Amino acid sequence: MVTVIRLFSVVRISEPGRWYIRGIHLFQVDQEDHSYESYWATFTFQVKR
Repeated sequence: MVTVIRLFSVVRISEPGRWYIRGIHLFQVDQEDHSYESYWATFTFQVKR
């Protein structure tokens, strides 16, 4: 099974520098061995002016 989750976000960068953005999608499931599943994402980048 393949699951595709499409999440979008807009982040306004207020100044130059190194940035680190992270997100977690946590949802309840009806499984015998666990109750929740999660997807984690990180994005690191640098803005130069």
